[in-house]
Amino acid sequence: MSLLLAILSVLPPAYALGPPSFGSDSPSLVSRLTWVRLFAELSPRTPVERALVYPAVGTVTGAWLGVIPIGLDWERPWQAWPLTPSFGAVAGFIVGSLLALVVGATLELAQADHQRLQVQSGKKNA
Repeated sequence: MSLLLAILSVLPPAYALGPPSFGSDSPSLVSRLTWVRLFAELSPRTPVERALVYPAVGTVTGAWLGVIPIGLDWERPWQAWPLTPSFGAVAGFIVGSLLALVVGATLELAQADHQRLQVQSGKKNA
């Protein structure tokens, strides 16, 4: 269970951003503060950052919600301890990835439409 959570929530950001370093030079500080901004403050700014944060949050949330069926009935074999949180983690990762895609596409389309409207209003004024 812990290996699955680590692979789904920590490995993609560590691969994309690099591991946070604890040095005192400027690149180490920027790397560390980027990790803090993304995963402590949950404030991604770019589509790539959203594609890293939303699946990680979805993984943890899905694993947490996946524990609920365990308490319903102990007699079922599919309700054994690591199964439902594992399925919840994978489902949360998928939902988080799709949500990052939808939010990113929506924001990009809204920005493109806003720019189009500015260009059109500039042509009317000229």
